[in-house]
Amino acid sequence: MKLDPICFCKAIIHPRLPAVLALVAVLLCLPALWVGFQWDDYAHQVALHQFPETRQLAPSPLFMFSFADGDIARNHRLMEAGWLPWWCLENLRMAFFRPLTALTHWLDHLLWPDSPVMMHVHSLVWFGLLVYTAAILYRQIMGTAWIAGMAALLFALDDGHGVPAGWIANRNALIASVFVILTLVFHDLWRKNSRISGAVIAPIFFLCGLLSGELALAGTGYLLAYALFLDHGTWTRRFVSLMPYGVVGVLWLMMYRMMGFGAFGSHWYVDPIRDPGEFFLALLVRAPILLMGQLGFISSDIYMTLSVSATYFLWGISVIFLMVLFWGIFLVVKTNSQALFWACGMFLAIPLVCTTFPFDRLMMLSGLGSMGILAIFLKDAVACNRFTRLMLPIGDPKELPSISWRSSFTGVLAVLIIGVHLVMSPLSLPARAWSTALLGKMIRNLHRVVPADTVLNQQDMVIVNCPSSTIGGFFLSAVRLLNGESVPRRVRVLSSTIYSVEITRTDLHTLAIRPEGGYLDYVGAMRSKTDPKPVFFHMDYIFQQMDRTFRGTRYPFDLGQHIDLNGLSVTISELTLDGRPAEAVFRFSVPLEDASLRWLQWQNDTLVPFSLPSINETRQLPAPKLTYW
Repeated sequence: MKLDPICFCKAIIHPRLPAVLALVAVLLCLPALWVGFQWDDYAHQVALHQFPETRQLAPSPLFMFSFADGDIARNHRLMEAGWLPWWCLENLRMAFFRPLTALTHWLDHLLWPDSPVMMHVHSLVWFGLLVYTAAILYRQIMGTAWIAGMAALLFALDDGHGVPAGWIANRNALIASVFVILTLVFHDLWRKNSRISGAVIAPIFFLCGLLSGELALAGTGYLLAYALFLDHGTWTRRFVSLMPYGVVGVLWLMMYRMMGFGAFGSHWYVDPIRDPGEFFLALLVRAPILLMGQLGFISSDIYMTLSVSATYFLWGISVIFLMVLFWGIFLVVKTNSQALFWACGMFLAIPLVCTTFPFDRLMMLSGLGSMGILAIFLKDAVACNRFTRLMLPIGDPKELPSISWRSSFTGVLAVLIIGVHLVMSPLSLPARAWSTALLGKMIRNLHRVVPADTVLNQQDMVIVNCPSSTIGGFFLSAVRLLNGESVPRRVRVLSSTIYSVEITRTDLHTLAIRPEGGYLDYVGAMRSKTDPKPVFFHMDYIFQQMDRTFRGTRYPFDLGQHIDLNGLSVTISELTLDGRPAEAVFRFSVPLEDASLRWLQWQNDTLVPFSLPSINETRQLPAPKLTYW
């Protein structure tokens, strides 16, 4: 039975639609309430609590997104404590200025410091605001046609929003995106209706977005796209309309640089200003994979679980898919100015998120344009499919023109898009909102490593092998601090790998450690002989990838290089062909059996006591066994 056209259109453009969609999106993300603290949340909580034991290491709450500020002396203190691994680049910089977002976390700390559930509720409120303001913008730009409602529906049900909605630490993306959308709403009011107030309010919202998260820079792409395709003023007036945002953006960037924020030295974080060549290569690789995750059927979240060869395979599939998709869409929307606006905004937002590894959570503002394009495409494309002709209010199928092979392809593409974005996406959104909890089991297990009443502040905790340096290094201390338990004086993670480790004791004070494949191994670059992983995909690869955060491939080690820490000296005794440590020698200032050292190894998803080998004895530790639920 065919749907009634009038009822259908009234429903899709109902004045309460923005609020209804916001409520539906929030309800789908309710599993986030059971996620708890995950990963960066612990760093933020340590910064907010300002524990006496860590006050010299943790940034102030205002700078809670500064993980390594590039200062060699401070980075060395973090390495001394074990919060950064011993192989970290000495001037590593991963520092981001997000004071408005930090303010929301500070309010959480004041109102409900021990309730991650309420913190998630706070994040879901911002998520609801995001969907609500997006629906308002679609209606304002596209009018009260049903395509505005379709665009808002596609945006609300986008499963890529699940992680920002369900991860407290990613709230900055929600807040920055809300302010960017409000910027566009008031900019449109100014340019369409000559409301001078919009000329003042819109730049203020843009500044608020920049102070909430760097993602707000994507707003400049939409503002430029608006001037090119939607603004009806003279070209001079269009240019002048962008000047307030240019002034705000330049002043923000100058302040950002002067205060030392940005990224340097990491394999995964690329600064487009400091490293334009590296950024261009990252853009070529990451952009197609991100767009596939946004528009297609393969989430970019799997990127960190792939081997090197599988990454190339995914990139090839993404490029082919996007070529076919854009060709099909172009046939329908090539003369539509609104589609050109959304497309331009989407593409100009992509470079910003290519500064780090692909992840669907980065595509929030790019998705604003993506869903606008898809809605416009679906408006005409459904008439090109025999099935949708029978089901949707598009007139008498017998009176419509016959379907050519090209139109038939467009119709099939429309049905596939509906299947992916209106069926699969809302079904997976609840799981995506909960998904960050998958990697939290190992961190929670650290609570049971040492009894709560054990005094550790006079001991160094030495971990001979670990799947990721951050798990044993920072998170062990952070979890114990937040639970009110004693923390070790220092943490030493000697090797971090998902493969086996060979340990040789050479004298009373010294261990030589050789991870299979070497330190900072490329995923899939070498198959383990003792614990082979699949050629293409494995969840453990996530941990192998994480360690490359602290040192990029362009910063190799030197043979014989020394890293001196308090009570420990590390020497690179052998290198791989690509300049990574193949073996490192660890010499402690006290005998290894000294009571000031507590020895641990990774076994069965957690750390257990490690029995030291005898002098000249070599011992093989198996690859860590990891489970995720």
